[in-house]
Amino acid sequence: MFEMKRFGKIVLLGFLYAILAQVVHSVSALFSMGYYTLGTTREVWSVIMMPSFGPPPPVFFVVSFFFSMVIGIVLAFVYSIIHTSLHGTVSEKGMCFGILIFLISGISSGFSTFLLFNVPLMLIWVWAIEAFVISIFGGMIIARVYHK
Repeated sequence: MFEMKRFGKIVLLGFLYAILAQVVHSVSALFSMGYYTLGTTREVWSVIMMPSFGPPPPVFFVVSFFFSMVIGIVLAFVYSIIHTSLHGTVSEKGMCFGILIFLISGISSGFSTFLLFNVPLMLIWVWAIEAFVISIFGGMIIARVYHK
């Protein structure tokens, strides 16, 4: 049976994960914005992200936050199932979980992006670094809060 306390904690973890992802993506965009405005990649971006030239509209950030929260909830739920299989301290469990997230999600999405989309290779590297940071710190946050 799924406990209400556990459910609340998982939703909270989804929210915290979304905050982390939003901060990492925003800071990264400060350094990589030039790639988003290249004429050669203009047609790649969705109308939600770039309906016109310039920064994304507020709705993009709302949708992005919601999607990140859903991902965070799913990851927290998975952690709640597998955490007993991870060994070490809570921090070590979190880091191990973060590495697993990156290996499963970050690397596969990077390969798919390279194969399917015409974006600069450097931007794919930037996204890979973002994914690594979010995965590691997200895993650690999930472990820390889950075990409180």
